[in-house]
Amino acid sequence: DWANKKLHVKELKTGKEFDDNYDKLILAAGSWPVTPPIEGLKQEGTEYGLKKGIFFSKLFQQGQDIIDELKKPEVKKVMVVGAGYIGVELIEAFKNHGKEVILMEAMPRVMANYFDKEITDEAEKRIKEAGIEMHLGETVKKFEGDDRVKTVVTDKGSYDVDMVVMSVGFKPNSELYKDHLKTLPNGAIIVDTTMKTSDENVYAIGDCAAVYSCSSKNNEYIALATNAVRMGIVA
Repeated sequence: DWANKKLHVKELKTGKEFDDNYDKLILAAGSWPVTPPIEGLKQEGTEYGLKKGIFFSKLFQQGQDIIDELKKPEVKKVMVVGAGYIGVELIEAFKNHGKEVILMEAMPRVMANYFDKEITDEAEKRIKEAGIEMHLGETVKKFEGDDRVKTVVTDKGSYDVDMVVMSVGFKPNSELYKDHLKTLPNGAIIVDTTMKTSDENVYAIGDCAAVYSCSSKNNEYIALATNAVRMGIVA
């Protein structure tokens, strides 16, 4: 109840429900990885609804799952789908673990949303020098495999893999506030320089909120821990 500054709360451990109120509210609703409509990506009965052998890299627990999977001797070839900040960090880590690594990106450049071509050209050069197989301007169409992922099919070819990490961005968890606060088209809350939202009694921080970019002079969605920490300090 935004008008009366009231919350309805449910304790997940006990199931107990109760009402509470606030003077000022800070929303830190977070985000969840984007799940593209790719054939064969989803599988019922798995923890995150993905085909076995395919992973998200969002939660600490998911990171631990990835580390555990990398330790398996049968996992030799790893594909990362998405060449943003996180995807590029992951390919370096996987290569350092002695794996064959494939980077798959639909856009024509790595980190194209964040840097000019002059910088991404240098990044791409270093990725190639590291012995990482890089495919730009190529879109994943299908994941094949019965019990787990075995092959990734794109619009230009197919690739045998032992493991895939999806890193194609995040979407704010906007269900709680989407009908009340001003947001970007993707659901990220628009805030001012004090993290205040369009409701003067509500602030937003972290992956559910946009940040002001000094470069573009616009509100942008950049879901990174570094931004989240600073937003929390400001709020």
